[in-house]
Amino acid sequence: TRQGRNCNYYDDPNLQRDIRGFVVDCLEKQIRFGLRTDRVYVLGHAKNLQFLSALNEEIHFCERLVGLPHPRFVMQYQLKKKGEHLSAYLRAFGQE
Repeated sequence: TRQGRNCNYYDDPNLQRDIRGFVVDCLEKQIRFGLRTDRVYVLGHAKNLQFLSALNEEIHFCERLVGLPHPRFVMQYQLKKKGEHLSAYLRAFGQE
C-alpha cells in the first residue's frame, strides 16, 4: 500500500524496475518445478499482461501468454458479467 491505498507493481515504474530480478528469479524457480511453458495464464489482462509480455520478449520463459481478467476485478467491477468471464476462462483452459 502507499498512502493507505492499494499500489500495484505495474503502476509504478520504479517498483517495476526494483522487483524485476525477483520476478525473473521466481519464474525460473517455478519453471524448474517442471511446469509446462507452452502456455502461461496471466491473471490480469491489461497492465499485468503487458509487463509479463515485455519480460517474456526479453527472457523467453514461455511460448505464449494468455491474459485473463483478474477474478477480483470481475467480482468487484463486472459482477453482472461474471458468466461471460467464466466462459472465457473455460475456453482458454480448454485450448490445446
